[in-house]
Amino acid sequence: LGVATKGSLCGLLRKARSTRTCRTRRRQAGVTRAEDPCVHIHVPIRQGRKCVTLKRFLRLPAGGVSLRSRPATLLINDGPGLPSCYLDPLATRISEKVGRTVYLYDQLGCGLSPSDEEGDSSSMLEDRLQMDLCIGDLKDVLSFLCEELGERGVHLAGHGFGGVVLMEAVVRKGLWSKSTADKAGDLASASSGIEFPQLESVILIGVPASAMTAEAEARRLLRDAEEAVGPVDAAHSFWCRHMCALYPQPRCLREAYAQAGDRDKGWWGFGALQGCKWTASATASSGGGQWELREGSVLRDWEMQRAEVAELYAA
Repeated sequence: LGVATKGSLCGLLRKARSTRTCRTRRRQAGVTRAEDPCVHIHVPIRQGRKCVTLKRFLRLPAGGVSLRSRPATLLINDGPGLPSCYLDPLATRISEKVGRTVYLYDQLGCGLSPSDEEGDSSSMLEDRLQMDLCIGDLKDVLSFLCEELGERGVHLAGHGFGGVVLMEAVVRKGLWSKSTADKAGDLASASSGIEFPQLESVILIGVPASAMTAEAEARRLLRDAEEAVGPVDAAHSFWCRHMCALYPQPRCLREAYAQAGDRDKGWWGFGALQGCKWTASATASSGGGQWELREGSVLRDWEMQRAEVAELYAA
């Protein structure tokens, strides 16, 4: 298992921001035309009771190198509850410049993968975003890539929450455990007979080893911003400096945040991505107060120890 860690998504988006994105809002249900650079495919999950929309970016690069001769790449986006459209420019760039087939899927309940259940309360939505369910969805997508689309190898790249789901699946749930492999390079679950593509590498982008530590550091940096620019502008300064350094914010990010909606409609996130809320001070004069990180993350106490990874994948 090759593991690479990238510290920020901003540098990747800076390279990809000028690349044309796929026209997601004009796609229809099912699979679009094969010659389109981005096609949408409905993938059944959770024993066929639900579906998520898988986006496939496929464009023959200059020189005519066969995309099928190289393992595919699956990007797993941040969230939960954040549409994957902010990664479309990156997927397009990888497909066009590197010559790989790239896949993205919107997690259930957001973007192109609506829950199809009206009147959901925030608690019901949180229940459907539990880690085990997200890992199960990832398994269903990987199985679909192998069994239905013929992908025999895959590079996995997880951003934020997507990286947490990925590490939980690989390290703690034994998704590619040698004990359940029929043979090297074509791993399957011996109990269920489900096939997965060969795991080529894992890339983590902006994935904390501890949600608690990351949130504590975010609070410290928020206080630093408050001292530097004052309480009113602290949240904006913190976001621009530590969350997204690109200005103006790329269109793909603006659209993803807008589509995520509010927390009552399924926007949960974790850590600083949850945003800030203004807390008025009971002792201060009118208008006094400070910004605080929102609470209620679906990853309140999540962490992974170095020893857990080293035990399974020694260097």
